[in-house]
Amino acid sequence: DTLVLGSGQPINSDFEEMKGSYSKIKGYVEEWRAENGNKPIKIAVAPYMASEAGFDSLWLAHFEAVAPPATAPGQAAHAIVSLHGVPPSIVKQESWSKRWPLVSKRLEPQMAAILKKKGYATVKTATASEAFGDAVEDPDDEIVSVNELFRKARTEKAALAIALPIEFLAENTDTLFAHQALFFNGIAGHQPYSPPPLTQDWQQPYVRRLQDGQTQIIYAGALGGAKQKEASAVLATAIGRVFPTKSKVAQ
Repeated sequence: DTLVLGSGQPINSDFEEMKGSYSKIKGYVEEWRAENGNKPIKIAVAPYMASEAGFDSLWLAHFEAVAPPATAPGQAAHAIVSLHGVPPSIVKQESWSKRWPLVSKRLEPQMAAILKKKGYATVKTATASEAFGDAVEDPDDEIVSVNELFRKARTEKAALAIALPIEFLAENTDTLFAHQALFFNGIAGHQPYSPPPLTQDWQQPYVRRLQDGQTQIIYAGALGGAKQKEASAVLATAIGRVFPTKSKVAQ
């Protein structure tokens, strides 16, 4: 009677879900109904994963585990909420653009608090896109890119710049190759399209660390297979919102 659509993409977008997979699914349902006596089927869209408190907990625990402590008094750190992003040509019309600021508003101060506890005297936080913010796709520089913030941290001689890629629950060709070539562009020691080491344990996050001048650059990586159960629980909770009286476990 009811079909619930819930996405493994943490922040729903028009491109991926609303005008992409969800609209296609609705078409398939209508085809099936036409062939099966027009049975009424309610289609409900679950809240996006990143709207759940459990999503914050998952990523903040990861951030705390990866971020190194300060090594000297008075050091500065930059914390970056890293997004997949969307092209500048559609960013103003994208419903995604209304969702991600709500997530960043929650995460940024908590990331700053973690770095303060680790001994950093000053902490700057920001949100940026891994893709679509380079000179080719964004010639008018409308989008703040992770690469820009990495280079800014280097210019300001911060001890640490760390990016947390919250829109990726697992590594993929974007994070491993395409985006990597963009967000590490111009950073000392980076080789574009370099593959992961053969020894990488994919149950654990693939953390990338580079030293550029006085600044340690860290891309915290996706959560890794060991966190699949917790990530799935966040998605289940979001789906459970559709059935508040029948999903006590999810609530």
